[in-house]
Amino acid sequence: MRNSLKLFLCLAALILTATAASAQQAGRSFVETPDSDYFGFDLRAEEDVSLDQCKAACLASPACRAFTYNQSARFCFLKSDFGPLQPFTGAIAGRVVNQSGGADLGAPPRLTYVPQYLQRRARQFRERLAANSTLPTHRGFTALLQSARQNLSAQQLTAMIADYTAALKIDPADVSAWLEFSDAARVQRLTVPGQSSQMTQLATSAALNGYLRSRTAVDRAAALARVAKALSVQGQFRPALTAYKQSLALNNLPAERAIFAELRRKYGFRVVNHTVDSDSRTPRVCVQFSENLEKKTSYESYLSVDGRPAKAMDVKGKQLCAEGLAHGQRYQIILRQGLPSTVEEALLADVALNVYVRDRKPSARFNGSGFVLPASARRGIPLITINTDKAELKLYRVGQRALAPLLRGSTVLQRLSRWEVSDL
Repeated sequence: MRNSLKLFLCLAALILTATAASAQQAGRSFVETPDSDYFGFDLRAEEDVSLDQCKAACLASPACRAFTYNQSARFCFLKSDFGPLQPFTGAIAGRVVNQSGGADLGAPPRLTYVPQYLQRRARQFRERLAANSTLPTHRGFTALLQSARQNLSAQQLTAMIADYTAALKIDPADVSAWLEFSDAARVQRLTVPGQSSQMTQLATSAALNGYLRSRTAVDRAAALARVAKALSVQGQFRPALTAYKQSLALNNLPAERAIFAELRRKYGFRVVNHTVDSDSRTPRVCVQFSENLEKKTSYESYLSVDGRPAKAMDVKGKQLCAEGLAHGQRYQIILRQGLPSTVEEALLADVALNVYVRDRKPSARFNGSGFVLPASARRGIPLITINTDKAELKLYRVGQRALAPLLRGSTVLQRLSRWEVSDL
């Protein structure tokens, strides 16, 4: 009988171990803390078991969220939920985490493209959360999340925020809770009048804090997608596009790719304007883009004028100019798909511009901008006109005394050999 009991216990241990391995493969594992206890929320107790058997029993039960294992007594207390960790010498506390799968990527790299003030707000929110000692502890982490979801459905804004912050106070390392909070705040931004700014800030801070705790490709991709969404609602389209690119590189989800493609179409690298410089002696058409162009790239193959390469081109900053045009002519400018930029994006499709280079505006000007001084041999003042043969002019005589304050002490006096300073 005793041998049968031993055999039964061995078989039970093997079954629990196999179940635990299966659960871990499904994505459930533990975060363990020595000399600690998750007080309350007892589901049941297992006597005279090892730590591995305790963990296997928890993983085998869908209702188990955590455990406390007393090493000296070999007692295992399975928990239906968990609150803040309490110190307990000789005990090991563990909580179940649902791993998204994949290798541990380590600490996430810094998001240099996210504005510093947004990263500072996220850090301050995290620090205030850690320092807050007034958050309720009578409810467990899972119960708080369920309550937060109910308050979200009922649009109870204050209660929803309190529930999420209390849950994250208990477990600030839970990536999915941070991202769920970010999603909830973003939804409330659209449904609660007068709270858009606060909800936008919460959505951004929660997404950034979730990203900082991500360790796997799936979690990090999900966090970056939330960061992108939060940035886009603030009009930070370029950083949002960068975050989406990084997210899709880690986990190419069709739904997120569709959102990125629409955002890219509207706010990615594109033509934003064009101008026609008709009043210069050699007119040109300049196209303005949303991002800077590569100076070292040859753009001849990406721009044509009436189906032929431009006679000359000028690239500067966000502007590309086709030169060598003629006044009074109409041109078709084609910017071809694939035209590159400095942000690793190219034109998504050909852009056609029909432009007309009008004649220069009628104008008249003097040849130079210096003073006109009298000369006995001169009978006229040179005047340059454009597209006109008439000009209305007024001639004013400026006396020497009026010129004296301008000329006194000037090097111009050194060139006026006919006048002396005393004469002025």
